[in-house]
Amino acid sequence: MKRNYIILGFVLLLVLGGSIIWLTNRPEENKNENDFFEENQDAIKSYAERIGIIKGKDGWYYQFLTTTYNNGEDDTNNFFSGCNLKYSELDDYYVPVYSEDGEVIDKWPSIPRLTASQKSINGVTEAEEVEIIDDFFDEKQFRREITVEDLEGLELNNFDKEFIVELFNNSYNTDFDKTVTKFNLSGCSIESDKEQDGYKYNIGVMHLRRGIGVIRIDLLYSDGTYLSDLVEDGKATNKQKEIYENFKKIEDYIIENQEVNI
Repeated sequence: MKRNYIILGFVLLLVLGGSIIWLTNRPEENKNENDFFEENQDAIKSYAERIGIIKGKDGWYYQFLTTTYNNGEDDTNNFFSGCNLKYSELDDYYVPVYSEDGEVIDKWPSIPRLTASQKSINGVTEAEEVEIIDDFFDEKQFRREITVEDLEGLELNNFDKEFIVELFNNSYNTDFDKTVTKFNLSGCSIESDKEQDGYKYNIGVMHLRRGIGVIRIDLLYSDGTYLSDLVEDGKATNKQKEIYENFKKIEDYIIENQEVNI
């Protein structure tokens, strides 16, 4: 770690800034959604959402999103999801392409996210179970905190009911929000710069309609080791610990201020 903090911060902002610009300017992916927003301004003004986010292990973040019109007076749409902001790819996380006969003929790469997960228990993939959970909550239309007993009839193989309850209640206990910011994308991304001096920056972002929900800043070394792993395993030097703590401060600042120009 021979580069000083001025250079470190400069490179970090370049990477983060490039990531945000790339995300907010993907031309085709958000074209239809942008057209809808432009053509339905009156409806959009009454659109609101609430969201709960829980940090998992090893770079995983989970969210429960509830959307509605008229501040919850209309029926809600519910979305359970999660993504990994540490690893750019993991086995079993891809979008399968099927033939007319139903056979998988190709695999589209995807950052690790539940809606692209082919991991399965008892023949049910995580991606399939996410849809089952969404449909269940759309049908039940809960307007209160829930308990595990409220999930009777919901058969789960991949996810723990207690966790789903905690995540939903986390979301329920937030206010419906109509905010739309300059970072108004939904989804997750991971961006890295080119490796220099044996490491590179690794930045994961969870975007929400109201802004940046989560940002995770890390260093990835040439041997595949992450700075966060060194810190958690008690193997980091004092300099590495200091850099890691500065990353945490930057993350907190970005989330609190919704601003990347530090």
